[in-house]
Amino acid sequence: MAAAFPFEVPKINWEAEDLGSEFKDFREYVELLFNGPQCDKWTAQQKASAIVSWAGATGRKAFSTFQFADAADKAKPDKVLDKFEKYVEPKTNKWLARVHLQRTVQKENQSVDEYLAVCIRQANKCKLKDNDAVDERVLEQLVVGMRDSTIQQKLLSKGDGLKLNEALDIARSMEASGHQLSQLRASDTNPTTAVHAVRNKQSNCTKCGRKHPIRTCPAWGAICKGCGKPNHFVQMCFSKGQSQGRPQAQKQSHSQRQPRGQSQIHEATAYPYATTSPYGQSYNAIYQDETGVVHYDPPDDASVIFS
Repeated sequence: MAAAFPFEVPKINWEAEDLGSEFKDFREYVELLFNGPQCDKWTAQQKASAIVSWAGATGRKAFSTFQFADAADKAKPDKVLDKFEKYVEPKTNKWLARVHLQRTVQKENQSVDEYLAVCIRQANKCKLKDNDAVDERVLEQLVVGMRDSTIQQKLLSKGDGLKLNEALDIARSMEASGHQLSQLRASDTNPTTAVHAVRNKQSNCTKCGRKHPIRTCPAWGAICKGCGKPNHFVQMCFSKGQSQGRPQAQKQSHSQRQPRGQSQIHEATAYPYATTSPYGQSYNAIYQDETGVVHYDPPDDASVIFS
């Protein structure tokens, strides 16, 4: 028979621990179907028969014991549902319902509103004296059962004057902010993340030929042995073997120019153009010996050596 219906057939789990909630879910689904396009043209008799059929074997046995004031009520879906509801109501224990409420905590990926709906439904089974008592008990469970400890702390900080509606506004706002923060942190399109990704994949430095953090190039301040220009090593020199546009190095022996204060110096390469030392003074020539030491030679002072 179930295959004849173009929808999922309602069912009741008669072994459910909370039979009252089980039937409430069943009734809500049945009424939704009866008001929908699949069943809206059914007669009252057809709807009543469907309810008894969907209630299963246990439900049909219970239906056979129902007493109706008017025999015609058996063909009315609302009357049939009311009878089933009264049948399961005695099986709902308020003390058991309160224990279940006390154990109701927010599940993973369950929103604040979804958790609230569960708490309210369970609180309504506890047979509390009035709506204020229900709201207070739901508020208590909302504070106790929230997964997010920051929301709990915020609610507790409000003291005894906290009301359910205010607590819901706080919890919803903090929940939304938390989702937005998580999205920002997890976003792969974050510009900062993209920049770091590019830096982590950077190629070898064009000045020293190595990989290193930004602004830590070991070639910075060094003088190239090939072209005499600063801030790169000779193995990374783009001017090696090229004479066009570059000053030509001239070999001079240390006997031709020997810095004062040095008794002996290896043969050096002289570059016949003026330059400036790291201290801002102008010099006529630069000497770089075979050990890589750079010699600044002022015309009227002893050599100043920089390594």
